[in-house]
Amino acid sequence: MQVDYSQLRDEARTRHGKFSARRLKNMRDSFLALSMDLSSAVRDLSQFHQSHVLSGRIPVFVVQDAPWMASRFTGTGHDHSPINFTQMLANRQKEQVAELAVEDKDYREILTAVASLGASIDTFKMGRIALWVALISLIVSLVALLLAEVQSDTVLSHLWKWIIG
Repeated sequence: MQVDYSQLRDEARTRHGKFSARRLKNMRDSFLALSMDLSSAVRDLSQFHQSHVLSGRIPVFVVQDAPWMASRFTGTGHDHSPINFTQMLANRQKEQVAELAVEDKDYREILTAVASLGASIDTFKMGRIALWVALISLIVSLVALLLAEVQSDTVLSHLWKWIIG
């Protein structure tokens, strides 16, 4: 999951910069799949540790010095106490999943802001296009009005006579 999030982060600028519907759909799908997998992993990991590790269904591995090494370290101040490897592994998994959840939340916030800005940019562009279309429509309408016949002459000819005359 960390590799997938890193790839999404590294490719986000490239993917978003080219802003096509297909690229956005791919980015959305991969982000959705990662988020769903992460939420499942958080829930499943917690349930697994509660039901299997704490109940004793998983063997407990303890890491400790071999007797010949322990005798060497005795009195040197380098005594190593036994380590519950199973519990250490469970704690590490919980920490990693928590870090991924924080990253997921951060990415969601960033993508929400980027999507909002992207929508604003698109709205601005569409507004400019609509303004140009309206301006061109106004010019075409004015030309049509000036060329329209009123009685026997056009409006343009009446306007021309009034200016000159």
